Amino acid sequence: MNTKQDEKLRRIDSKYIIHELEHILHLQRGIFYTIKKLLHTPGLTINEFITENRTKITKPVLFLVITTLLYNITNKFAHFHDDAVEKVINNNTITIIENWCNANLGYYSIILGLFVALFLKIIFFKAKYTFFEVLVLMCYIIGVDILLAAITGLFSTLLHFNFMKTYTIVCFIYSSWAIANFYGKNKWYNYIKALVAFLLGCNLLTILPPVLGIIIDFIIK
Repeated sequence: MNTKQDEKLRRIDSKYIIHELEHILHLQRGIFYTIKKLLHTPGLTINEFITENRTKITKPVLFLVITTLLYNITNKFAHFHDDAVEKVINNNTITIIENWCNANLGYYSIILGLFVALFLKIIFFKAKYTFFEVLVLMCYIIGVDILLAAITGLFSTLLHFNFMKTYTIVCFIYSSWAIANFYGKNKWYNYIKALVAFLLGCNLLTILPPVLGIIIDFIIK
């Protein structure tokens, strides 16, 4: 029944894979173009993706996957978390969870995006966006944050200096600025609300590992 359709499909070979990679990395509508737009006009770019055109930039989940992959590859070769993460000496569940969060910043950032999206939906309750559209916003912002973490970690390794505190400050500034741009850059109080939402998300994520550790320890014992 689908014989004609199957005949038109290209065989998956090296040329097919290269073509797909070129499509993802295309300078006009690919990952590099997306990063450029998110660094220059994040609010306008994400708003346009949600409301007008969803073909100009890389899809949000794919963007997040690519940036997380780049981070993991960079970390694998540069080992910029080897000195930052302490080895677990005992079987303390809280320590294990906290060390996992430190060693897996990419996954940690994804969870952070979910928490921040929740607070954004609450704080900007008058906005027209659904929770899932806010999640799209956070996919792009967290993707950029992960990319900045990879770059910071790489420089930390090459220059033998820990720039992670600097990264934390830059991350807060960029994320708050991008969120405020998304909700209306001409309203000064949006920057404060964006920063508050981001701080609340971070604080909730900070207390989560100890709480999970206590719960797990209680269940095991």
